[in-house]
Amino acid sequence: MTTISELDWKPHPIFGDRGLSVITFENGYVANVIFEKRVRGGPEPYEVAILRDGELDDTTPIMNGPIADLTEDEANAVLRRISELPAVGEGGKSTGC
Repeated sequence: MTTISELDWKPHPIFGDRGLSVITFENGYVANVIFEKRVRGGPEPYEVAILRDGELDDTTPIMNGPIADLTEDEANAVLRRISELPAVGEGGKSTGC
């Protein structure tokens, strides 16, 4: 499973001060991970969202929208849960969810 420390970060196309990485899992799910460098503390720096067909997928049992303010360990746990979801089936529908 891919972890936060292994991601290839690119500048976020809208928010230049943030990093963006996109992970495609073997089960067909795609995760968007955003990293925001924190200068003065505040919320944790990671946000994870699940995408399907380029749009936010709020139909999984993991999340109904992006999960923000995650530590690296918390973000890795979310990525692990996404990797363990049943495979996406025909027509972009998830199977077993």
